[in-house]
Amino acid sequence: MDNSRQNKNRTTAIAVVAGLVAALWLVLRGTTTPSPESPTSRSGIPEPAATAPPTVTGEAETSQRSEHANTPTLSDRPALRTEVVFDVSFATPNAHRTDAARTVEMRVVRVDRDLVVGTATRECRGEHLREPIEVPPECWLRAEVRVDGTHLPSRAIHLLEGEQYELEFDCRGPVARLHVNDLSPALADQLRLAFVDLTRADPRPFELPLGRDAVVACRLDGPFRAGIVLDADDRVPLLDRAGGADLAPGATTIEVIPAETVLGLIVRRRQRPIAAAIAFSPREPDEENLAECAIRRRRDAEAAVTIDVRAPALGWLRGRVADFASPADLWSIDSERLDRLGELVVNWDETPVTARVPFLVATRIGDDRGTGLGRNRSARLVAGDYRLTFEGVADAVAAEFVRIAAGETTRLTVTPFSLPRWSVRLLDPPPGLALGLLHDGTYSYGSSTHGTFEIDLAAAPRVGDATQVLAHTQQTFFPAEFVAVDTGTRRATVRSAIGSAIVTRLVGVPLQTGPTRFALLPSTAGLRVNDLPSPLDVPLPAGATRHGLMIDRVDDRPQLTRWFEFGTDGGEVSITPNGRWATLRFARKLDSARILCEGPGGELAQLAIPPSEQPIPLFVAAGTTAIHVDAPPLERQTFEPTLAEIVVR
Repeated sequence: MDNSRQNKNRTTAIAVVAGLVAALWLVLRGTTTPSPESPTSRSGIPEPAATAPPTVTGEAETSQRSEHANTPTLSDRPALRTEVVFDVSFATPNAHRTDAARTVEMRVVRVDRDLVVGTATRECRGEHLREPIEVPPECWLRAEVRVDGTHLPSRAIHLLEGEQYELEFDCRGPVARLHVNDLSPALADQLRLAFVDLTRADPRPFELPLGRDAVVACRLDGPFRAGIVLDADDRVPLLDRAGGADLAPGATTIEVIPAETVLGLIVRRRQRPIAAAIAFSPREPDEENLAECAIRRRRDAEAAVTIDVRAPALGWLRGRVADFASPADLWSIDSERLDRLGELVVNWDETPVTARVPFLVATRIGDDRGTGLGRNRSARLVAGDYRLTFEGVADAVAAEFVRIAAGETTRLTVTPFSLPRWSVRLLDPPPGLALGLLHDGTYSYGSSTHGTFEIDLAAAPRVGDATQVLAHTQQTFFPAEFVAVDTGTRRATVRSAIGSAIVTRLVGVPLQTGPTRFALLPSTAGLRVNDLPSPLDVPLPAGATRHGLMIDRVDDRPQLTRWFEFGTDGGEVSITPNGRWATLRFARKLDSARILCEGPGGELAQLAIPPSEQPIPLFVAAGTTAIHVDAPPLERQTFEPTLAEIVVR
C-alpha cells in the first residue's frame, strides 16, 4: 500500500516537472522563434506587430509587453541595397600568358553634383568580369569603365531604391585616341568630352573625362563625333586639322581642336575650390547643377559685365567680370571679392488692376542704374537702400525706400499702378485690313478693322507726335502722327499713310498641286510672319520693299521653292519656283530631322522632313547660301547648296 502510494506520488511529481518543462519550452519558443503565422515566416521581411487590445490584469499586460518587445519592427528591417552591376566582356584571353591580367577601373558619378559615389578596381584574366557597386537611388548617375587606361562608352542610369541594374560593357572594339590641342593642362583636367558613335542605329551621346594630358582613348565601333561638354544640352564640337567633325578610330592619335575657345571658372573660398553654379547676366544660374569648375565659351564670358554665383554655403553672390578676367583659360573667382545678394519679392495689394501695369524697377539710391524685377516681380540685389518705381512712368513710385540685407529675402506689398487707357481713332482707315497701333513700344489691344484702338500709355501723347499703324496679318508698319489729343477724356486721333498704301497681291505657283504658303521676312517695313495663304494681299508704304519665301508641298513634303522680293508696283505678282532638285539621304535611322535653308541676309526657312531609309528629293531654291540639318542627338550639320547629294551621317 505504501509502495503504491509512493509510486503514484513519484509519477505525479514527474508529470508536474514535465509539464513545467513543456510550458517553459513553449514560452521560450514563443519568444525566440517566429511562429508559422508570423510575418517573418511568410515573406522573410519582418512587419510591425499589430496593436494589442488593452489588458486588464498586470500579469497579462507584462506578458504582452514581453511578447511585443521581441517582435521585429519596421526599424529592424535591413536597408534596401541599390546596386549597379558592371558586366564587362573581353576578347578571348591568351591562356599561355601569365601576364595577361587586365586592370579594370569602374566608377559611378552622380551627374548633378559631378561627385564620384562608387568605385572599384579589379584585375581580370578571363572573358568576363562582374562587379556590383552600391550607389545612391533617385538621381542620375554616370557609369564609367576604363580597361588598361582605355575608356569604354559610359552609361547614364537612374535607379529606384532597392533596384539592381546590370550594365553590359564590351571591350572588343577598335580604339580611338584623341588629343585635344589648345588647352592648358589645368583646364584639360576639368573637361568632359561627349562622344556620339555614328555606327549605332540610335546614336546617343556619352561622356568621358579628359585629363591633364588632354588625351583620351575610347573603344568605338567606327566613325564618331566628339565635343566639349558645357551643360546637358550644349557642347563645343571638336574638329580635325581639316575642319571636319567626323572622326574615326585608327592606329594614330587624332589631333583635334575646339570649334570655339572655352574656359573654366572656379569659385574659391579661402583659396579652396567650392561647388557652385555660375552664369553671366542676364541668365540665371541653374541651381541644380553645381560643379567646382564651370565650363563656358570665352566669347560669352568676355562679353558679360557681371557674373552671378550660387554656392550652398554662401547663397547668392555677384561680381564684375573685369575683376577676375585674364588671358588664361582657367579663371579663379575669389568669393571674398563678390557681393552677397539679398532678394526682393513684391506682391500687389488688393487694389483692382484696370489696365496694363508697367514692370517694377529697383534703383539703388545714389546710382542711376536700375534692375528690373520682371514678370515675377522679384530680383536678386546687392545689399543696400533702393527706390522702387514703375518702368517708363516718371512720377509713379511704388516705394521710396527699401532696404535689402545680404542673404535675406525682403517681401514688400505695394499698390499696382494701372496705366491710363486711351482710345485712339484712325482717320480714313482702309477697308478690310486688321490694324493695330504701336506707340512708345506699346501695342494696342487686339486688332481693329474699323480703325479704333485701345492702348495703355505711360505718358499722354501730344499733337504732332510720331507713331505707327500696323497691318496685323502682314506685319507691315506705316508711319502716322497724332493730329488731335484730349487729355481729359483720353481720346486721340491719328493720320496715317496706310490710307494711300499700295497693295500687291502675291499668287503662288506650285510645282505640282500645292498648296503654297508664304513667309514675309523682317525689314524696315515690317516684322517676320510665317504661314500666310496664297493669294495674299500685302499693303506697303510708297517706295518700300519687302522680301519673302514660298513653301510648297510636293509628295506631302514641304519644299522651299523661292526666295523673292517685291516693291510698290502694285497689282498681281505670280511667285514661281526657281531652283533645282537635289537628293537628301540619311545614313542612319533617326526619329526626326529639321532642314534649315539659309537665304539672303541669313534668314532661315524651316522644313520638317521625316527621315527615311530611302533617298528624299529636296528642292534647293536659287539664292540659298547654306543648308543646315538638325537631327538629334547628332550635332547640326551644314552643307553647301551646290551639292547634288546631301548625306546626313
